[in-house]
Amino acid sequence: MVGSFSGSLTRSTEDDNSPQYSDRESLTITGVDSDFSRYLSSHHNAILIGVDGGWYDVTSFRHRHPGGAALLEKSHGRDVTEIVTSFHEGNVLKGWRPVGFYSRPIEVMKDPAAKAFRDLHKEFSDKGYFKTSMEWHNEMTHNRFIDQLCGIVFGSFFTGISSSWWRDEHFEHHAFTNVADDEGNSWDVQMQEDLWAQIYEGVLHVQLLLSHYGKPWTLEKDLMVTTDWYRAQILSNLDIKTPIWMDWFHGGLNFHQVHHLYPRMPRHRFREATKRVREVCEDVGLKLDECSFTEALWRTLTHLKKMGRQYSDSIKSY
Repeated sequence: MVGSFSGSLTRSTEDDNSPQYSDRESLTITGVDSDFSRYLSSHHNAILIGVDGGWYDVTSFRHRHPGGAALLEKSHGRDVTEIVTSFHEGNVLKGWRPVGFYSRPIEVMKDPAAKAFRDLHKEFSDKGYFKTSMEWHNEMTHNRFIDQLCGIVFGSFFTGISSSWWRDEHFEHHAFTNVADDEGNSWDVQMQEDLWAQIYEGVLHVQLLLSHYGKPWTLEKDLMVTTDWYRAQILSNLDIKTPIWMDWFHGGLNFHQVHHLYPRMPRHRFREATKRVREVCEDVGLKLDECSFTEALWRTLTHLKKMGRQYSDSIKSY
């Protein structure tokens, strides 16, 4: 049985462009890392993700993954149970056999938010809250081929922007929201977009900035290890309080916390679902952060000023 881990594997680039991983120094295991290391010793290029105590080899599947290969590669060596539960319908790993086993991180298992929001996911699913969503989230018809075709037609053809680019980037943003490594080499992919993408997204990009930039960030080594993924979504997202007739302006993304907790949920359910999310937050001692558009703008600008000053002071100290 593999012990709980408190880090992730590092990836090195080889000439053949295939992912290469090293388990030296970067993966800290408490207990005997038998299954994980044994498998990697004979499958050097394998991408292993941890779900509910089982290691799954997703190497051959990564280029067919609807959320993109990069997301699976970034999930290598991690316990991604909550992400898999939140992003998929039913038992997505049915038919897959684990290649090894591990003990889930104790800090995550003890967090009441983990169970509460997973139970809420089941409640929403039983009530039909996940039926029909956006084509770029692969959930309009629940047929992967048709949904991706719709994304190509309405995204790539009519708007001139690659639906697969948006989908892959957006899924990674949802999985690793406001996450950065401790050396500053890896950041939330959607928080560092090229200028052309920011201009194209327009009001949507403003919404993303207000929902995230004024909120705390999580170190990559802590996510799903000492910080539960559901808890991290509440801490890294901000809702914009608006009357119901203004939801159209934000595209429903003014309810950003429920959007990140349950990305498969269609936006017409957000306002109703947020009431239950608020109740669960109160039960587990969390605050669902929400404020007006102007206050969110002020908080974001104030936070950016504070970060800029800290960076400037750090440069002067050298």
